[in-house]
Amino acid sequence: MSKPSLEANNQKLIHKYIDRLCNKMNESPQEVNEFREEMINNLMSSVKYWKSKGLGESEAVSKALNSFGEPQEIETELKTLYRIKKVFSGNILKSSIAMLFLGIIIVGWFLYWNELRHYDVADEAFEIVLQEVGTAENPISDTMIKELEQYINKSTSVSGVVLRIQEDTGIAPQDYPIQYKYPENLKLDKLNNIPNNEYIFTYIVPSGTNILIPGTNKAISIDVGIHLFNDTTFMIGIILLFGYWILFAVWASMNVYYKGHGRALLVVLFLLLNVVGYALYLLGVKLIGGSTVIWKHRLT
Repeated sequence: MSKPSLEANNQKLIHKYIDRLCNKMNESPQEVNEFREEMINNLMSSVKYWKSKGLGESEAVSKALNSFGEPQEIETELKTLYRIKKVFSGNILKSSIAMLFLGIIIVGWFLYWNELRHYDVADEAFEIVLQEVGTAENPISDTMIKELEQYINKSTSVSGVVLRIQEDTGIAPQDYPIQYKYPENLKLDKLNNIPNNEYIFTYIVPSGTNILIPGTNKAISIDVGIHLFNDTTFMIGIILLFGYWILFAVWASMNVYYKGHGRALLVVLFLLLNVVGYALYLLGVKLIGGSTVIWKHRLT
């Protein structure tokens, strides 16, 4: 800490004034020390100013302290400022982090499900048909039906299944009559296929294949309706990520403002680089040093 070149009694007045303020701060030791150092520098600048106006040292110290205001008044302002810093900016940071995680989960699950996982769900239904295919006379066995129904009932992503006996694989499956569908109230489109119904967050896409019936030239044609996430779901995830980006930039800008480093360039840095920009700011403060400036505007 820098030592002001003042008479002992005047030094005591300044330190007593600053100690009273620092004792009211519920901040980290580093922030308290930065605040103390800045207060000393600002008070000494004010003392120097008043001495340049022809006042004696004691009177200049008194003027400097008065220009800052009564300690009780400053204590109230300190509590208000730090309450804003801790509560308001803290809530902004928490909200940004929550939006980040929700956005990552939604976008990540959208990509994982739509691009990868839904194929596995369809393959599981195909595997049931393959493993439980019956005889040439009764290819759709009771066990196959039972397992398909159990599979669909426990799945939240499968809308239904349609089975047909396809005698000629060169002919479209929907040209053959339906041998089995589940659920029974499953509605098909005009082409006799599982419809691509659109919902708020999902839509249905049919996935199909043919399973050869042993000992015959026929095949079981299976179509499974799978729910995929639509563009609305994806956009919600993107909006959450964008919200995180903006809120974090706001929090970072507020944080550096309270430290006395509020500059338009830093705001631009946070908006462009976000957490990377804030890390660069912290690195710069560590390399060149920084201090908290809260009360400089109170100087005359």
